[in-house]
Amino acid sequence: MSEKDTDQDKASDETEPEILEARVIHESPEPEAASRAPVAPPKKASFAAKAGWSVAALLAAFTGGVYLAPQFAPGLQALGIGLNPPAQPGTGTTVDLSPLQADLANMADALARHQEILGQHEMALKAAADENAALKNDLAVLASSGAAVADNPTDPAAIATLRADIGRLTDDVARLSSLSGTQDPNVTQLTGALALARAEVAQLKSRLGTLESAMQAVQAGALEASPRGRLVLALGRMKDQAVMGQPYGAALSALRPDFAALPALDQQMIGADIAFLEARGSGITPFEGLLAEFDSVAAAAITAADKAEGGFLANLFTVRRTDAGATGIDAQILKAERHMAARDVGGAVQALEELQGPALDATADWRQRASDYAGVMQAFDRLTMRVATSGNANTGAVQ
Repeated sequence: MSEKDTDQDKASDETEPEILEARVIHESPEPEAASRAPVAPPKKASFAAKAGWSVAALLAAFTGGVYLAPQFAPGLQALGIGLNPPAQPGTGTTVDLSPLQADLANMADALARHQEILGQHEMALKAAADENAALKNDLAVLASSGAAVADNPTDPAAIATLRADIGRLTDDVARLSSLSGTQDPNVTQLTGALALARAEVAQLKSRLGTLESAMQAVQAGALEASPRGRLVLALGRMKDQAVMGQPYGAALSALRPDFAALPALDQQMIGADIAFLEARGSGITPFEGLLAEFDSVAAAAITAADKAEGGFLANLFTVRRTDAGATGIDAQILKAERHMAARDVGGAVQALEELQGPALDATADWRQRASDYAGVMQAFDRLTMRVATSGNANTGAVQ
């Protein structure tokens, strides 16, 4: 029992004696005094000590890594972990300032342009201010003149003269307007004459080339003696006959032995032209006949087109515009007429081929005869040129 219990028993004995019956159930030994003493908690390491150990561990790891890095480099490279190459002594980081310098130069140029634009705006504002001042002065002068007119009314005779001048100017404007319309046919005729002159110049140039080739052969003394010379002269005479509408088939057939004497390549080149000329050897319609029939062909085309459209006056008369305002079928016929004025029969045929329906059918016969004329003229020109240059070294250069 403890001392406290003993003291309590003594106190109770002194006050009142009492007898207690007790039975001991279990008695355990009292713990030792040392076990009852309070146990001191373990001491925790300070923050400075932890920091010191951490720094020491990092230094040890860094030193070991620096020392062992060369030995483990092959293994790290095999794993895909490469070490940065050591920096070369004496090298430093360089910065490319050229983009910044370029941007700075661009900014300087832009600033200069803006300053120039500002200067222009200032000049424009100054000019506008001057014009505004001049306008104010003009308004003041006009107001003063109006006041003077109000004070002094205008003479009726002056007003009548002014009206007469205005009427005269109006008449002049109307006359000039009508004059431009009346002069249009003359301009059209002048344009046709110019085109005709150009076509004739082109034909003369072509004939001049042929004549130059023939003259060279004449100067060499071999034109009449050679088959080529006889062919050139004979083809020239046959073309003149064809132009006049005379037959030339017999004369062309008589030249077959001379054609056979040409080189094989030249015979192949002229074969198609000879066949075309032989098919039309009985004669073709001359240019004068085609030109004389053109007006009737144009009227027939317009009549056919009007009938197809239901025009009830088509059998009585036909009207065709020949000025610059022509449209539709009139424009196509006017185009063909201008080609005929320039002696361009092939161009006239192409212009009429753009017609449609009954108008195209009405020009079929004339177009066929005109195509024969143009084809015969072109075939004679090609044939003469090919024969004149046959056997020369520059034959391939001649078109």
